Amino acid sequence: LFAFLGGVFFVYGAQLARGCTSGAALSGMAVLSVAGFVTMIAIFGSAFVFAWFLFQICIYLAESGELRAESRERRAESRERREESGEQRAERGERRAESGDF
Repeated sequence: LFAFLGGVFFVYGAQLARGCTSGAALSGMAVLSVAGFVTMIAIFGSAFVFAWFLFQICIYLAESGELRAESRERRAESRERREESGEQRAERGERRAESGDF
């Protein structure tokens, strides 16, 4: 679906600009036109910036997933400590009950 919509926008842009941008870049570079080189630099430059931005988002999402996993581990550890301390309190209560100290 996204590829189809991208193609529709590409065709619309090519018709609006009276030509294809990649074709203008390639044929312009073939005749050593400055505009062809500028167009190609703009195309690849914007693709590089978009890829870098997308990569940063992927890194952020991966790190936030790790942070969530770490916080899950911390919660599990604190739960275990609480359970252990509850068991210890229960044992102390049983000993007090046996000894009669209240």
